[in-house]
Formats: sequence, C-alpha cells, structure tokens
Amino acid sequence: MLSDNTEGPKLSNELILLEMVEDFDMDVAANGEITSCELECHITAETHLTRQRQLSMWLEKLYLLEECKLHPRVEQQPFRTDQVIKFMPDTEHVIEICNFKVLRSVLAAVAPPLRVSPHFMFEDGVCKFHIEMTLADSKAHAQSIDVTFPMPDSIIGKPRLQCAGDESTAVFGNTTKLVRWQCARLEKGATLTGMVPLHPTAPLPSSGPIVKFRFEVVGINLCGVTVCIPRPIGLCLLTCLCLMPCLSFPSLFYLA
Repeated sequence: MLSDNTEGPKLSNELILLEMVEDFDMDVAANGEITSCELECHITAETHLTRQRQLSMWLEKLYLLEECKLHPRVEQQPFRTDQVIKFMPDTEHVIEICNFKVLRSVLAAVAPPLRVSPHFMFEDGVCKFHIEMTLADSKAHAQSIDVTFPMPDSIIGKPRLQCAGDESTAVFGNTTKLVRWQCARLEKGATLTGMVPLHPTAPLPSSGPIVKFRFEVVGINLCGVTVCIPRPIGLCLLTCLCLMPCLSFPSLFYLA
C-alpha cells in the first residue's frame, strides 16, 4: 500500500517473512542429566515481491558460531569480509538463507527450554518407564519433537506404550528394539509410560538407557546471535514481518 506523502518514502505492499528455528540434539541420561547437547540454527526467508531485487542483512555476535553454511544464492565474499548476507530471492519463494552451529562453550550457559525427566525401573522381572517433558519458558514452544531410546536386550515381547498430555504418538521397532516417541508441537507437556516383561533368567540392567531428544524451538532466542536489517538504500520501504526474536528493529527493508 503506497502512502500519500510524495515527499517521503513510499511504503510497498511487498513482504518478507523472516524466521529463525533453533534445533536441539541432546542425549539425556536416566537420571535426567544432559550428557551431550548440540544447537543448530536455521534462518529462512519467505518473499512476496513484485520483482526480483537484491536483499541484504547481517549477523551480529558471529563469535558465538562454530560454523555457518550459506544458501548458494548468498554471496560468499560480503559474508566473509563484512558478515553481510546478500542474496537475490525469487518473487514468491521460501529459502533457508543460512544455518549454523553454536559453540559448545556457549552451550554450557544455555538452558534448553524443554525439560526432560526420564525414569526407568527394573524389578520383579519387569521394565517400567515414565518420561515427562515440559516447557521451561512460557514464551516459547517446542515442535518436531523426536525421542528415541532402546529397550533392554532381555525383553519378552513388545512394550505396552501409553501417551498422555499434548498429542503425541509412540511406536516400538521389533528389529531395532527402539521406542520412538514423537510430538508435533508441545504447548504444555506430555508423558510417555510403558512396561515390558524381561526374561526371568537374565540379569537386570544396572541403569536406564541414554534417551536421545531432537526438537525445534520457536519464539525465543537462545543462541545469542542477532540478525540486523539493512540501512536505507532507496526510497521504497518493504515491509518485513519478523518471526524472529533475534531480529534488530526497525522491521522495514529499504529497497532501491
């Protein structure tokens, strides 16, 4: 929509949507301790333009990154020299501009927004387990949650699985002996309970297994990296809808 002010810049009805998704990959011991954690971030741009034109932005606090992979359309040299991301999007397109991993030293101070509490019990020839996950930050939500863990070698038959809380599904692989629990989106919390008989002559496991968690976080910025939009380079203002808490305002692209 164009403004009536002919002296000032004109506001375009074109649109760019920016989003950052932070992807956690964690190993959690049976006592709830996080034994390993990786954080990978993905920045995507959805464009609705009347014509192709070059867009640019830049990342701040690059010292927090371990590595950064750019989309083939992003110019390599400006990023290497000035940390500027320049690219030529299509008029109607969604691309992942870049993805990067966060330094392990930085992760030591990051509290994952998803709390995980696994409990395994081995008694009377039965393996019982109860896994609970809840959100630690009300401003965020977790999505694409994928949880896997192995059953003891001495199980007899398939475990009985029951999900509660936010909608989720759980299955057991007869070949892999893995339980896989998936939740598309966690709003409040979810639990998985199950039990399976063990072979009567086999020794009981000394502890529960390592539980692997993969999930995406939207709504908060945990990595600390910020994205800045460009300074004015023309007379036309392109509206930018920010879906990223790591974006530095103002939320307008200035186009030539």
